Amino acid sequence: MICISLGLPTIRQLMGSVEPGGFYEIRLDLLKPSELVNPNIDEVFRTGARLIATFRPLPDGSDAAAETTRLAVLQRAVGAGAAYVDIELDAPTAHRAAILATAKAHGCPVIISYHDFEGTPARDAMIDIIERSKAGGGDLVKIACQVNSPDDCARLLGLLDGRPDLVVTGMGPLGRIVRLAAPLLGSPFTYAAPDDGPLTAPGQIRAGELEQIIQQIDSLSS
Repeated sequence: MICISLGLPTIRQLMGSVEPGGFYEIRLDLLKPSELVNPNIDEVFRTGARLIATFRPLPDGSDAAAETTRLAVLQRAVGAGAAYVDIELDAPTAHRAAILATAKAHGCPVIISYHDFEGTPARDAMIDIIERSKAGGGDLVKIACQVNSPDDCARLLGLLDGRPDLVVTGMGPLGRIVRLAAPLLGSPFTYAAPDDGPLTAPGQIRAGELEQIIQQIDSLSS
């Protein structure tokens, strides 16, 4: 299954890009700051699509006001009907607890995510990340790493053995094989870029292209 990651600056643009029945990640952190108080922000999550509410923190994590806004917007998204909410493994404890409580109250599954923008950790380190994410309340675990070698690809994809609750993705040009192969090897979904919109992570494949490749591979095995 393909999840299209949308990083657009306005609510209006998001509303125009989300199709009922589709599966999308809504990158709330990529909205203009003025849009975060738009009263129509809830409507994005009432479109009939399956939506992951994602709001990445500031890189330095030092802005308390921004963190308060991030929490409030994610809670609104969950209350409005998000299919999943994404929380970083290293999110502040109070932030994670508040999102978990809101998600539980609304029956919204939680994705605990880990990102490494420099490289791919050793297998034992990633197993520990998975275990900590599950212990921290994750219904699904997402591991996204910069891929610098074929060995990195193999390590990420090898994590999927017996783990239907794990999403792995590779960043950077070499990571594309992970994005392509992961859903064929048991990952519940993979992330893609929209066909006519901006990428939200390095190495993303356009959704139409990715779907075509996956269909071609499937046809070879039928």
